[in-house]
Amino acid sequence: MKQAYLDCSSGISGDMFLAVLIDAGVPVGRLFGELKKLPLGFYEFKRTRAVRGGLVGTRVEIRVPGEQPHRRLADIQSLLENASLPEKAAGQALKIFNHLAEVEGKLHNLPPGEVHFHEVGAVDAIIDIVGTCVGLELLEISDLICSPLNVGSGRVDAEHGSLPVPAPATAELLKDIPVYSSGVEGELVTPTGAALVAALASGFGPLPSMKIAKIGYGAGEKDYPGHPNIARLFVGEQMEAVAGLPGLPGDEIVSVIEANVDDMSPQLYADFLEQALAAGALDVTCSSARTKKKRSGLAISILCEPDRSDALSQLLFEQTTATGVRIGEARRKVTEREPVTAETSPGDEIVSVIEANVAGMTPGLYGDFLEQALAAGALDVTCSSARMKENRPGLAISILSEPDKSDALSQLLFDQTTSTGVRIYEARRKVIEREQVAAETSQGDEIVSVIEANVNDMSSKLYEDFREQALAAGALDVTCSSAQSKTNRPGLAISILSEPGKSDALSQLLLEKTSALGVRVSEARRKVTEREPVAVETPYADDIVSVIEANIDDMSPQLYGYFLEYALAAGALDVTCSSAQMKKNRPGLTVSILCEPDKSDALSQLLFEQTTTIGVRISEARRKVLEREQVTVETAYGAVQVKVARREGKVVNAAPEFDDCQRLAVEQSVPLKRVIAAAEAAYLQQSGTATGA
Repeated sequence: MKQAYLDCSSGISGDMFLAVLIDAGVPVGRLFGELKKLPLGFYEFKRTRAVRGGLVGTRVEIRVPGEQPHRRLADIQSLLENASLPEKAAGQALKIFNHLAEVEGKLHNLPPGEVHFHEVGAVDAIIDIVGTCVGLELLEISDLICSPLNVGSGRVDAEHGSLPVPAPATAELLKDIPVYSSGVEGELVTPTGAALVAALASGFGPLPSMKIAKIGYGAGEKDYPGHPNIARLFVGEQMEAVAGLPGLPGDEIVSVIEANVDDMSPQLYADFLEQALAAGALDVTCSSARTKKKRSGLAISILCEPDRSDALSQLLFEQTTATGVRIGEARRKVTEREPVTAETSPGDEIVSVIEANVAGMTPGLYGDFLEQALAAGALDVTCSSARMKENRPGLAISILSEPDKSDALSQLLFDQTTSTGVRIYEARRKVIEREQVAAETSQGDEIVSVIEANVNDMSSKLYEDFREQALAAGALDVTCSSAQSKTNRPGLAISILSEPGKSDALSQLLLEKTSALGVRVSEARRKVTEREPVAVETPYADDIVSVIEANIDDMSPQLYGYFLEYALAAGALDVTCSSAQMKKNRPGLTVSILCEPDKSDALSQLLFEQTTTIGVRISEARRKVLEREQVTVETAYGAVQVKVARREGKVVNAAPEFDDCQRLAVEQSVPLKRVIAAAEAAYLQQSGTATGA
């Protein structure tokens, strides 16, 4: 298929469009033959070679002696219908004039039929529009792609006086079309040029993948210093989509905004992420980076539609401490997908499984996506570590959903993660019948039922919800551990301890609330050993705390986020997580819990239950803490609490309360960093005044 790409980096006008087509090889004789069918009287069609900014192109001028009549839409329509022009070209030309009449009518508060065409109704504009439509047909161009349009700047003289650039009619015609101004003083896009590209171009963006056969150059009327006033037309064959080749048809063009920051509080990033997504960012990521002078910093990356890059760059400047950004264009590929209807056996449940491998996704972004996916109707969302191409670490995300929600959840996966493609297939879910087995018990032992099931697609949130329901239903205990299921997939081994009379109800609850395909029920004898707390001698003046540590290399990051909240609610003083290199060179996590000594056993048990760890280390440590107090300071945005830490009466550290600053930033619609800086300055001024007094 023959394709053309129109480069409008110097704008476009009707005469430039016609000139570039002639320069690209339109048979002039045949073009003139069609134009002569228009009953326009005498006019001069002048075709020359012109130099603009050192480049040579074809220049077209239409000259008409005397004053020209003001034509209405009906006059133009009659002229085109009686000219016996090629059907497609005539239809396109009429469509363009109809669009022009609608725009002019809107601007002058007139019905389209009553609009008097001024500049665009003159002979030269009619020749430009009809000639362009005929030229595209003579070149047999079936698809025209156009670059974003450089509209120029300043003012232009028109029939109704001096108008700003782009002129009102031009601006209306360019709605939903990417435009920009390089600062050239003058009108680079005319109403005729805008109407032509709005009607004839099938898309706007960078040069598509094509095999170029010809390039035409069309010169504009004016010669701007330092700016070649030239339009270019690339004519060639559209390339077929071949996997792995850059710039293929169907690629989406996105802007990538990047900045390295080494002096910003992580609190600001979380607030910026929410604002950037609300402002239209497709994705926002953050990773650690080693900046100049060997400082540790953050590398922030924003993915967005090209027309939002300027606004998001400005937001990045306002909401972070970045002093510069890098903006580049990238092609984004997505794979097509279709739902597949699968025949099911009686009693089976059909579910959709959506899978995608993602590289470079932070745990925070995954956590946000998990919540959104569950809110959108996903039955379950899980993730596990994956080794991507070029040996890069990544995440394998799996979503379980009802079949009619797979498309929406796939789109959410594309929107909220860095995934470039998904795999969707249907699966059948089975449950098996079970029966209770009576077991003879030894005297003195407690007989309990043990209900077990392996689950390979259950999230931590669903597990915790199930655990709470099971305990409420009478379970004595509910635990889970990591398990390797069939086909070598990681999963969970869930175990429920209950009184025998409650095993059926709890088994049914397990099948209903999880994705278990079956359960194993057995009877066991339980022995309970006594245990006593160990008193720890505390050194004078220090706080004695317990430090619980565990190394884990088989846990999904989502479990840690949930465990952290659970541990803090259970009395942990602090919970941290850091990356660790484990045995066999596997990446893993080191989880560390700080707590009061009498809570170490309970928190260790919680660590076993809520993570995949199989062992913990518990030690005692002495903790020194600074004296702390809250001080209120007044800023231009409102009152802010400041946390002040002292040692032996001397201020060691002071930090504004983040929640106060964030609330004021939202209320006053100002950048968060500005409120924090104001609070810090207010505290320094207040403390200095107090000291001076």
